[in-house]
Amino acid sequence: MRVGHLVSSYLHVTENWIHAQMTAGDSCVPFVMNRGERVNAGIFPARHALHLSELSRGDCLLEADGWEHEGHSRAFADACRQSRVQVLHAHFGPEGVLGVPLAASLGVPLVTSFYGYDATVLPRDPAWRRAIRGLFEFGTLFLAEGPALAQTLVRLGCPPSRVRLTPLPVRIPPRAARPAADQPATVLVCGRLVEKKGVDASLRVLARLREITERPFQAVVIGDGPERVALAALHQRLRLGDQVSFAGSVDQHEFDQYLLSATVVLQMSRTAADGDAEGGAPVVVSQALACGVPVVSTRHCDIPWIVQHERTGFIVDSDDVDGAARWLAQLIEQLPVRRTLARAARRSARRRLSAVVSGLLLEQHYAAAIALGAVPRAAERLALHAPLRDGILLDFRRRAGDVDGISRLASRRALDAETRARALRVLGQAHEVRGDHVAAASAFRRWRRLAPREPDAWLEEARAWLRSARPAKAIGPLVGFVRAHPNRSYALAQAMDACATTDAARIVSLTRAARRHLMRVGTPAERLAFDVACLERGAARHPPGGSRRGLRQAWDRYWRTPSVAEADPSQVEAALVAAYVFAVRVGDEVTASTLEWLRQEGSVREPLLRYRMASALERQGGALTEWARTTFRQLERSRRLPPDTRAGAGIHLATIEQLRRSLA
Repeated sequence: MRVGHLVSSYLHVTENWIHAQMTAGDSCVPFVMNRGERVNAGIFPARHALHLSELSRGDCLLEADGWEHEGHSRAFADACRQSRVQVLHAHFGPEGVLGVPLAASLGVPLVTSFYGYDATVLPRDPAWRRAIRGLFEFGTLFLAEGPALAQTLVRLGCPPSRVRLTPLPVRIPPRAARPAADQPATVLVCGRLVEKKGVDASLRVLARLREITERPFQAVVIGDGPERVALAALHQRLRLGDQVSFAGSVDQHEFDQYLLSATVVLQMSRTAADGDAEGGAPVVVSQALACGVPVVSTRHCDIPWIVQHERTGFIVDSDDVDGAARWLAQLIEQLPVRRTLARAARRSARRRLSAVVSGLLLEQHYAAAIALGAVPRAAERLALHAPLRDGILLDFRRRAGDVDGISRLASRRALDAETRARALRVLGQAHEVRGDHVAAASAFRRWRRLAPREPDAWLEEARAWLRSARPAKAIGPLVGFVRAHPNRSYALAQAMDACATTDAARIVSLTRAARRHLMRVGTPAERLAFDVACLERGAARHPPGGSRRGLRQAWDRYWRTPSVAEADPSQVEAALVAAYVFAVRVGDEVTASTLEWLRQEGSVREPLLRYRMASALERQGGALTEWARTTFRQLERSRRLPPDTRAGAGIHLATIEQLRRSLA
């Protein structure tokens, strides 16, 4: 049976279960239809694959015409016809939405697998909810990991008769020797560091476990994500120390080694504030059972369907920290219980989750889909989610360098605001590639009128004018950029950098004009920081005397401004440190002595600013070098700073010591 697998990328390690499904059935020949990037080709080989990211420029133009006029990928359609694909299997709801017109054009059935966010988060958007209902109307069969996810699909409008349960397959490794009973227990926490994985709850469980058990244990957190910094701070507050370590992202081989040496897997999954949930069950839970590792997890989505309470692990409520800690303590302290659950876990995985079992189920589902018939021809040109299709169309027009096609798309009345803004940005960039800077500025101006609070729109327009024959027209967009940007100090520096891209004959007058206009916006502290940044850029072109005069003038303007006390204290602190460091650098003793108080204990609270000051003073000699050494020593010992910052402070200390020895 020839099966075309529709994926958005092929393949990230965190989605390895897609490859496991593709290779599970002995009688199925998989064809990968990848509309996105190609990654990890060595880890997930595919004998038959088409990656749209590898199309030539001419093929991209044909592909764009296909998406615009036929509503689907021409390359996929041609490849499916040549390979005589009998059924399409879309992985994730969006691929199913895109696959409806393709399946209708080919006259084949469409099977769609839902995995989590596509059934819990996307339907909160009305447009996506309508698109998914359209998929349920025209799609053939829909696969869910377990009964909880299946019920979610039914609530969204999927006919119950077309839902099939298909647990994700996992590899059953050979039986391996378990860690010795006298070794410290190892608790494994694994998953992307996002809210739904409940890693913060896992850290609290481990802190509670330390209080209720005398048996030694260690824990490892595998994964990375947006909550990494917050979790590190929680780790410090709970004083978990070296007992709990963060391994970050690891490859498959390293993960297997961690799993085989684990005593228990802890997975405190929950529903996130934005509605994101596991959908089914985390793959790490199934992998743990396959390795004979008991699991302590939560009553969330399909986890209780995979982990049988008191048979292959233990289940608690998502917020039950004490309950999870008690079950962990029992597994760590009672070896017979642990061994009984481990044997049952492995048997359960072999019976329900192996590739053989999954392959047989998928073959049955594909055969049932073929028996039900193809997607109706009425859906051939159906755009269930126009913004998704238009975004793909825009990307191919961009890759083909089709300026006329991009302009036509940007002018389409039915286009939603977000896609139109993106199209105008791409149109401006395409004009820039052609060297038509005035047309580029016009496109960027349309973009920023559509999104006036988008700082990049203002900056792109300014840069286009600066590259054109009329650079003075960039002043207005530069001022708009500074006003729209949330970090005005950063924006002022970016604006001056943009001015510096013009040719040398015009840069002086243009920079003065831009500075005159830009100085009208911003707080006094921002203006001082801006002045210092300008002086730093010009220090290489001007003698030190000019830099010193410029710094004194900037300091006088700042000090005479009546609203200094109203500025943000952290902003003021950063501006004063920048002025002090530059004064030391150019030898402006007057300004430096005025700001000498910054070296007093507690004057500068931000550690990175003290780091910057110490770096500037370490070679000045005498009391200044001694202050720098004391500051670096404090920074090196601070547990609140990142390891890289502490290591940098140690390097500076070594430099100061080496300098002292050379002078001795």
